[in-house]
Amino acid sequence: MIASQSKDLGFVIASAGGGVPLIEGERYSYSNYLGVPRLHGADSLRALSYVDAIVRAAYEGGGWERADSAAQANANEKWIVPIPGRDDPYWRLAPETAHYEATSYWQRVKVPVLLVYGEKDERVPVNPSLENIRATLRAAGNDDVTSRIFPASDHTFRISESNDGHFHWPRTPAGYPETMIDWARSKSRGR
Repeated sequence: MIASQSKDLGFVIASAGGGVPLIEGERYSYSNYLGVPRLHGADSLRALSYVDAIVRAAYEGGGWERADSAAQANANEKWIVPIPGRDDPYWRLAPETAHYEATSYWQRVKVPVLLVYGEKDERVPVNPSLENIRATLRAAGNDDVTSRIFPASDHTFRISESNDGHFHWPRTPAGYPETMIDWARSKSRGR
């Protein structure tokens, strides 16, 4: 949003930038939060239906009461997670942001762009976001777009899993800070 309005930027670095409609991003995020990708068969279908009901209640109308009805209908499911409380700002914020489209801002960005994502981001759908932003920038005449997906990284660019079965402190993926610094330096030369 800011980059689309500023005339003084030299470049933009977007970390885990959403490039899908907010309602779609919320479905993706909430599905991962509930563990839907690890469910199978009827459980998966019921959980997806539940996610859709909650997100639609928040973004399209009905708010907490509509969502609570869906939660009550699924109260005995092992995958259920309580919805935010009636007074949680989520119920006010979601409908206010429902029509936000990131690509409408990206189309006005005319400076070089670096898009970085974590491969295992469970909050922002990586490939659809990346593809939509790149396509929007190209359609608007901005071909100076670089992207990088960091393997095994999450939304916050941390790697917390291990291959040896032992606990390891979360760590930054190799090359993450260097990629941004080197790219920014390359775009700043001569300015």
